Amino acid sequence: MAKTLLQKILCGEKNVARLKIPHLKEGIEPYNYQKQGIAILASYPGMLNYDQMGLGKTLQSFSAYVLRRQQNPNLKLIYSTVNSNILAAEEEFHKFFQGFNTCAVTTTHLIQNVTKKKT
Repeated sequence: MAKTLLQKILCGEKNVARLKIPHLKEGIEPYNYQKQGIAILASYPGMLNYDQMGLGKTLQSFSAYVLRRQQNPNLKLIYSTVNSNILAAEEEFHKFFQGFNTCAVTTTHLIQNVTKKKT
């Protein structure tokens, strides 16, 4: 079976600079270290990204999701963050990518909906 570009990058057979992320807005180009992280994250069925602050976790995580979604168009993304950051994360997704619908849900929103259903 032929290796995918991601597998070739992870094995060192291909340069990570060749990795292209679909649906990125014009002018957005991840750094090579971010592409390496994207390749690693996209090669697993589930992922948690605990990189340090300021290294591009949001772009890496969303890019890995977009790559995996090419193989499975029904794939969903759960992006977990504190309530105060959820809307900013959704805005960042749209800052980087085009052609996707998103839905930001906070725990406060979920609790209000559960309470309303019980009464």
